[in-house]
Amino acid sequence: MIDYKPSLVSSLNALLENKIPVVAENFATKDITFPCVSYNLSNDLVRANGDDFGYSDMYFNIKVWGYSMADMEPIASKIDTMMRGLGFTRIATTELWYEGLGQKELRYQGLAREIF
Repeated sequence: MIDYKPSLVSSLNALLENKIPVVAENFATKDITFPCVSYNLSNDLVRANGDDFGYSDMYFNIKVWGYSMADMEPIASKIDTMMRGLGFTRIATTELWYEGLGQKELRYQGLAREIF
């Protein structure tokens, strides 16, 4: 199993120049400022294994949170470009609003190779 989260967080922080908080979705607290970005590994499935290496399908959900689409869209666009550069494919996008706070969720799939 490959732990890709540290690389993803490092790439997100570099992209956003550490100006926008990047947090693990399961550890978000009420103290977070907006806009912010959260991430979550939603699935990690073995595709094939051999004696020396294997392949896994990795799925990440990345959410951009904010109070306006004008704040969220440029961030989401930058993240989408970054994820394509990292070899991920966007497989879904959704938006959700509740009491003035919005989230734009970007769902990605990537193929990871693990050396045993």
